[in-house]
Amino acid sequence: MPEYLFDADLATEYGVPEAIFVHRLYWWVHDNAANDRNLKDGRYWTYDSLAALAKIFPFWSRRQIERIINRCREKGLILTAAYSKDRRDRTTWYTVTEPVFRAYRGVEKTHPKEGNAFHQMGKCTTPESDASITKRGNVYKEQLKDRLEDERAHARRTAKRHFGGVQTSRGKADLWRVCQCPSDKQ
Repeated sequence: MPEYLFDADLATEYGVPEAIFVHRLYWWVHDNAANDRNLKDGRYWTYDSLAALAKIFPFWSRRQIERIINRCREKGLILTAAYSKDRRDRTTWYTVTEPVFRAYRGVEKTHPKEGNAFHQMGKCTTPESDASITKRGNVYKEQLKDRLEDERAHARRTAKRHFGGVQTSRGKADLWRVCQCPSDKQ
């Protein structure tokens, strides 16, 4: 089972999901720079489709990955581009920005083992103050909320596909009971 490492300072400042995601990007960009690959507009880049990222991060849904990418972009951790020559190719190219490079300066430059893009770092320790526990709790709460939204949307699509448009309030109640979406009852 692969390990998903991240920089504790990035996680504290930007969030755990963002830190995990940029950790992976950093090491692929670093590898591309070391091998002089994917240099575009003065930066080294890596690329992946959402389907590929969903395989790399099996604990996140595609929708969660999209949100994490958007948050990383909004927080200035990554840049994205579309460098593919074929217009039908929707593969996104990624690179990390200066805050990520600063976080990894001085880290031992080892190559990933067995094709995995994760370098060896010591165990991550963070202060166990009430503030850090609350912040981590909020991050996990956000992840759970994203997962619940995805599951509800899937249940709605499944119900619509199997039951069609249910118009009566009794039918709607039965529909939600079948879909196991008790918090969506109205």
